[in-house]
Amino acid sequence: MLPARYSPRKRLGQGVLNPGQPSDRHDGVLPRSVENVADGTALAANSIPAFWVDPHWVLAWRHRTLEYHISQIALRFPRNLLNNRETLRHQKAVDPETGRILGYARWRLPPSHKTNPDDGMLIWPEAQVPAVEPEKEAEIRRIAETVVWDPNDDADVLLDRVNALEKEVTPKTPYMSKLRIGMKFLLV
Repeated sequence: MLPARYSPRKRLGQGVLNPGQPSDRHDGVLPRSVENVADGTALAANSIPAFWVDPHWVLAWRHRTLEYHISQIALRFPRNLLNNRETLRHQKAVDPETGRILGYARWRLPPSHKTNPDDGMLIWPEAQVPAVEPEKEAEIRRIAETVVWDPNDDADVLLDRVNALEKEVTPKTPYMSKLRIGMKFLLV
């Protein structure tokens, strides 16, 4: 059982993108762009607990604690923010009073839509994480390679069946797949 501070339902109940309850009220919380790779630690601390409440996802991580998993993902997040900068965009929802990250979304633009065909300018540049110096990027990538990523591949026969069912019901059109992925991260 997770402590209340890890409850994604609690976060959703605070007026941040509460699914099933449309509202124009956001309690001051609006999506903002991820400013830099330093947000990685806070993004991991916010996102991983939401995955941890997914019973079939956690089957692959029974041999790890939530805290350990967060620590490892925090080391990978900066690299992930720098990957595919041409087509990936990142947003976060931030509590205006505390500055705490409440949610995260990663959007993948189709390659055909990464630049404006009229002027060649980058689409949605404010949601693109800024590049870092080559030496800094090399260090970020080196650290990410040290991360322990060892899901329990023989987790459970049930896990295989759940993954197969999820794949079966996942929308097949590129637009809907991206929308589903984007919403999944936005609700985290």
